[in-house]
Amino acid sequence: MPTVEPTIETAWETLADGDPSATIRPETSASGVSPAMVELLAHPDGRAELAFGDTIGTGGMGIVRAAEQVRLGRTVAVKSIRPEVSDQDATRKLLAEAWMTGSLEHPNIVPVYDIAVDAEHTPHIVMKRVTGVEWESVMDDAGAVSERFGTHDLLAWNLGILVQVCNAVHFAHSRGVVHRDLKPQNVMIGAFGEVYLVDWGIAASLHRDAEQRIPHVSNTRIAGTPRYMAPEMVRCEPVSIPTDVYLLGGVLHRVLTGSPPHRGWSIREILDGALGFEARFGPDVPAELADLVRDAMKAEPSERIPTAEAFRQRIVEFLEHRGSSHIAEQARVRLQALHDELAGARDRTTIYGHLGACRFGFQEALSAWPGNPGAQEGLRTALTAVLCYELDARDPRAASLLVSELGETDPTLLADLERLRTEVDAQERKRRALEIDRDPRIGQRTRVFVVGMLAGFMILSPLSGWYFERALDNGSQIQFAGILAVVICGLLFWARESFLSTPINRTTAGILLLIPITKVSVHLVFMLGGADFRITMAAEALLYANIALGAVVAVAPRILPTALAFLGAALGMVTTDIHPLLLVAGADAVLFVNALVMWLPGLPKEPTLRPDRQDPVG
Repeated sequence: MPTVEPTIETAWETLADGDPSATIRPETSASGVSPAMVELLAHPDGRAELAFGDTIGTGGMGIVRAAEQVRLGRTVAVKSIRPEVSDQDATRKLLAEAWMTGSLEHPNIVPVYDIAVDAEHTPHIVMKRVTGVEWESVMDDAGAVSERFGTHDLLAWNLGILVQVCNAVHFAHSRGVVHRDLKPQNVMIGAFGEVYLVDWGIAASLHRDAEQRIPHVSNTRIAGTPRYMAPEMVRCEPVSIPTDVYLLGGVLHRVLTGSPPHRGWSIREILDGALGFEARFGPDVPAELADLVRDAMKAEPSERIPTAEAFRQRIVEFLEHRGSSHIAEQARVRLQALHDELAGARDRTTIYGHLGACRFGFQEALSAWPGNPGAQEGLRTALTAVLCYELDARDPRAASLLVSELGETDPTLLADLERLRTEVDAQERKRRALEIDRDPRIGQRTRVFVVGMLAGFMILSPLSGWYFERALDNGSQIQFAGILAVVICGLLFWARESFLSTPINRTTAGILLLIPITKVSVHLVFMLGGADFRITMAAEALLYANIALGAVVAVAPRILPTALAFLGAALGMVTTDIHPLLLVAGADAVLFVNALVMWLPGLPKEPTLRPDRQDPVG
């Protein structure tokens, strides 16, 4: 707590038993009004005809009465010196207030019409008659404000009043005048909502007045209302524009909390508290307004908001932002529901329902006020929470969309996302490779082409042998098997990329290679055993049937017709007189048709899934 200078002790001692809510008036010698200026008003031309009426109010040295200004026929308010305190010093103070207020013509300052002097040379300030109430008496009464002024938003109404007070103060500052006693008791609200800043009795000028009409700030001592005083006022230092800004902050503190900023049971305690005041607010006070009070009521004048106009602008901005803040508050309710869901059931549909609702709310709030910090933080919090959920759920695509919406993101989350992308991409490549291995479309045209070529060769060769009566013994069939092996190996070498690409193609290549091997093996064994050619051909056909049946089980169930054809050929060779080569040619023809039916219909262009492997047939 700052200590009070010993030189101020004397000034404070005189205040020990005073009213902390009343204005402390400067010492008599501080008014600085020239006696010569008073004498000028004694001239008869300075007198005005006034018909006094009822008393409107009384103060420390003055009395305000209703009166009729006879010459103009209008009702006015007349401020005079109370008879019991009438002296030259009181007269000087009254005149100083009149000259001060008269120099400030503004819609929010009560106009001074004239200074009238009666027969006893007593001055009277003739002012506009304001019919209304003190702001202090209604600022906490929502019912009274609603009834009198038709508004149901008490905070907005009070801030509107304060905005007009700021207009008056800023105007006075532009004329080099500091009010020094800003408080709700010194604001009058007219019957039609007019706002007037009154009681300029202790105002001081920032400029030297050659005629000494208005006191200069350097000629004043401690003055003001203790519950609102700025620290420099308590320290009896010269006041300035930041002093009035501090008082405006105090008035806003009164609006927000219902009490003046400086508290205590005695004036001494209150003034001590003013020197080390720090504004504190509950959670129900809007953060923008709380920050405004703190910025206006800093202990050092140089650190405060510089002008009353800047203070006013901050209030206007809050009122403009208020709708945005309300929307953001509603969005925060859905944000909390989102957090609860993420901490509980974690149902995806519910999560994205809450995210969509709070995202829409925050975006609407930002549309109304792009700089709304609460909406910005709320939106970022919501998106980050769901981003963490998607990272846990291992969904890099959804996480990437959220990162793109977030913009600047926590580097740790970005690293987690990149790591997840790498892992998922590896898994996807593995899955895709397995899918490709099982895709019958890979190399389909090559298979059809190779099988077609071999089928044609295997169909025409038996028919040619039957027709020309050649290759009708086991030795000739062994020679034919050698030629067939060379043809198959040549075709497989030419189409090796396709036939090595997938298990289906590799199995097909193996089956094709088994044909000549089987043929050679069967005919060699049966030839060495002296078996009949028809029996040998039947055994060969039976082996082909078994190979086809193995393919049915292992690779392609639809090749069953081929297995049955070779089985039928084997039976036909031992039960009928049909030439074995014709039966083999027929079975080979079934194989060719079976391949076409299996691989061509419903299989359009092959998928391009392995750019490093190409089908030589296109």
